[in-house]
Amino acid sequence: MHENNSFINTLDLINFVMKYSLLIGIIVSQLTCYSQVARQAVCFKGTSDSNVFDYPKEALSNTAFDGDWRGIFYGETHTLYFEVGLKYQLITHLNSQFGVRDVFMEIGYSAAFLYNQYLETGDTALLINPRLPYSLPVSNHRILWKRLYEYNKTLPTNLKLRIHGVDFERTEACKALLLLKPVENDIPKELQEVFSEVEELASSKGLQWNSMGFRKKFESICKALRSNDSETRKLFGDNYPIVKSIIENSKFSGFTKVRDDRMFNGMERIIQDYKIEKFVGMFGGDHTTLESSTALPTQFLKKAEYQGKIVTISSIYRNTHNPFTHTDINFLGPTSNGLKETTEIFEKYLTKECRAILIPTTKMDTPLNSIADYLLLVNDSQPVK
Repeated sequence: MHENNSFINTLDLINFVMKYSLLIGIIVSQLTCYSQVARQAVCFKGTSDSNVFDYPKEALSNTAFDGDWRGIFYGETHTLYFEVGLKYQLITHLNSQFGVRDVFMEIGYSAAFLYNQYLETGDTALLINPRLPYSLPVSNHRILWKRLYEYNKTLPTNLKLRIHGVDFERTEACKALLLLKPVENDIPKELQEVFSEVEELASSKGLQWNSMGFRKKFESICKALRSNDSETRKLFGDNYPIVKSIIENSKFSGFTKVRDDRMFNGMERIIQDYKIEKFVGMFGGDHTTLESSTALPTQFLKKAEYQGKIVTISSIYRNTHNPFTHTDINFLGPTSNGLKETTEIFEKYLTKECRAILIPTTKMDTPLNSIADYLLLVNDSQPVK
């Protein structure tokens, strides 16, 4: 009797293994596949004394962008050279391969409107007087937007790029308000005085977005437009939704948390309004680090529909130029661990044949592991002549 029970138990075990072996095999193969993907670093070949570098599209598709993601955040340094070229490659790659057309940037709603107009028309007057953020004429920025315009011309309507701004408004806001007013619409009596102020501010030269004078006048204009909502709606017609976003975004704050919350709320609203399935966000590293509870990717990851579907990339640039201080510096990026540690990271991971390298932080022995899913180490270069 004991022997029969043993035989039956053995048969049961064999049947169980045969029944579930296929399922187990599939699960194991998938786990193996993902672990192999996660281990791969991606090399951008090129040298630091050249603006030319190879963009490893296929490798990136099979590593950083492999999987069921909804949003990719690139934590940038706002530098002028390699990063600008990378933005073009990243935007066009995600558009052509994954159908991503929505690009969120650290700019205001008015700047986004003007950039979208430029991508549609190619009119460079939209980029100047005042100069839009990230459109410096002496660097690769103008080349970036020109290349994006040329690329955008080739796309069908359903894939054309859409730039979204969710940060505070700058001096280009009044220029945008003038362009948003349909030519055929007369200015109502209640708005004639305030619209004269819009025209005056739009034509002013040398305005600084952070000057008390500009911010006070701009807030006064927005308050008047908000107070006369019915007339404002009639004046701007179909363009009113964009105008509403601008005039409700008039207040400036230098506090990262305030900006994070404001930008996150703006992104959520835009994603819902446009029914966006996948997007890419390009913001300064302070707004994308996973170490911050208010940073944009952190706030998205708190929502059930985005858990496990956000990819974050943080960048450190070596031998670069700080456009804010106009100085050449050794490193720019999340280098709070000090010069010595950052130097060691570059020496350990960035090989000579790579202009830049993208590494999964889980495979790096560095205190920077907790800031992002991937760390991009870059030897920066000089501007295009």
